[in-house]
Amino acid sequence: MLETAPLPTVEHAAAAPVSPPAVGLLPRRRRGPALRAVLGAASLVAVLVALAAAWVAGLRVFVVESPSMGTAAPVGSLVVGQAGRAASVGDLITFRPPEAGSTPYTHRVVAATGAGLTTRGDVNGAADPWVVRPSMVIARATAVIPAVGWLIKSAPLLLGALVIAQVVGLFVRAPATRWSIRTAALALAVAAIAWTMKPFSGFVLLNSAASPEGMRTRVVSTALLPIRVSAVHGGHVDLTSGQVGLLLMPRGAGGHVTMAAQLDLDPLGWGVVALVCLAPVFAVLAAGVPVEERDDAHP
Repeated sequence: MLETAPLPTVEHAAAAPVSPPAVGLLPRRRRGPALRAVLGAASLVAVLVALAAAWVAGLRVFVVESPSMGTAAPVGSLVVGQAGRAASVGDLITFRPPEAGSTPYTHRVVAATGAGLTTRGDVNGAADPWVVRPSMVIARATAVIPAVGWLIKSAPLLLGALVIAQVVGLFVRAPATRWSIRTAALALAVAAIAWTMKPFSGFVLLNSAASPEGMRTRVVSTALLPIRVSAVHGGHVDLTSGQVGLLLMPRGAGGHVTMAAQLDLDPLGWGVVALVCLAPVFAVLAAGVPVEERDDAHP
């Protein structure tokens, strides 16, 4: 009788579940909530201490709101001044006009007498209608930093958008979806703020005079980037930030005239703009999108 031996059994070890890697060019490092809170509080305290020290030292900062200083201090620039410094002809000073409740002006000193200072905006046709007494001077400008004023003006809106994006993310469970939603929300908020404030394509009409051909108009750019201001069915003028140009505006139906502005960039400039617009995508790829772990182990 032929006896058969039982075949040896092979036990298979269950493979340990492997967590999928983070999607991205770099692994995403996580910091604990406590560490983030400490770093945020320390940064805020450091900023407040620096601002207080600067104020005590006499430093004053102002955001340029009007185009009256042309290229010397375009709209959106940050004017840094020193309080208590004497001003002479040619200096930029920030002062408060005699009208009650008026906002500070930053203009150039064009004359100095015993009664006070005479000021004028670089692109204005006449001097200011007042004499600036020493008590009206807030600070003498020591530096003009372009574009930073736009960031300061938009900071509350950007902070609000950041808070909203964080709150919306709290209702999304999947980490990958949460990161994407927050990034998209911030990108849309920045686009909306840029569309509303127009820091890249704004201009202001300074004055105009009638002529047989139409209206001869002086315009000044309030944009950060080069722009082309065009009159409908008329000519155009290319301007950089704070630059003044002359434009012939033909009369349209009913005596109205229309102007429009668009970016005037070379191929390299358009390439940079495209890269900036794609920055949210690059941020996601660089930081890595967290992927939820799945439990593939069998009982």
